[in-house]
Amino acid sequence: MSSLDAIAPGRALRRARPAAWLVRRLARLQAYAEKHRSIDALLALDDRLLADIGLSRGARIYVAQHRRLPDRRTDAV
Repeated sequence: MSSLDAIAPGRALRRARPAAWLVRRLARLQAYAEKHRSIDALLALDDRLLADIGLSRGARIYVAQHRRLPDRRTDAV
């Protein structure tokens, strides 16, 4: 701990924040890329194959984004 940190402890926190922001931003970018890879993989599947497992064209994207099937009572697809 430097003498400046003892006088103004907020400076150390301000220096640490950009690193934490960068970690959060990279995690969001990774999640975004993973979601879009999932959507691309689902869109590449054949419509008949997806119909066999109960997915319509619009439900594919919903499943990729929300990681679950839409609830027919509450989610309109």
